[in-house]
Amino acid sequence: MGNTQEKEVDLLELYLRDPNLRYNVSKCVNDTGPDPSQRDWAHCLGRHAPTALVSRPYLMPWPQEVAWAALFATMIAVAVAGNAIVVWIIVAHRRMRTITNLFLLNLAIADFLMASGNATFNFVFMLESHWPFGQVFCVGSNFMANLTVSTSVFTILAMSIDR
Repeated sequence: MGNTQEKEVDLLELYLRDPNLRYNVSKCVNDTGPDPSQRDWAHCLGRHAPTALVSRPYLMPWPQEVAWAALFATMIAVAVAGNAIVVWIIVAHRRMRTITNLFLLNLAIADFLMASGNATFNFVFMLESHWPFGQVFCVGSNFMANLTVSTSVFTILAMSIDR
């Protein structure tokens, strides 16, 4: 019985040391088998390997995946091109720099950043059912999404106050 206790502690240490460990440890700890002394922890970990690391939990049908890809590609291309044109027109032509157009410039920059810096990566996340770009970029992408949405909302608020 003391030997089993040590294995549970080792399993806990392994889990605590590696935050990316996604094995279903609770199944291994509770997997008693016919006799508690016959527990094979390594075999248990292998049996309960996560499906998220091996395969996607939800596999979108191929035609639906193609339709989503076409929709997202069109949406991102139109958003990036349209907002880039708005930014270029307002920045390049001095007579376009009115107060209202500067508000529109702010909205265009926020939307451009959302389309180019967030939508593409969230589309990949939607298709793959996991974030393949790393922890730092995950935090940065979420920050960019919150920043651009807040910027858009407060710019619209400022426009309504200005009117």
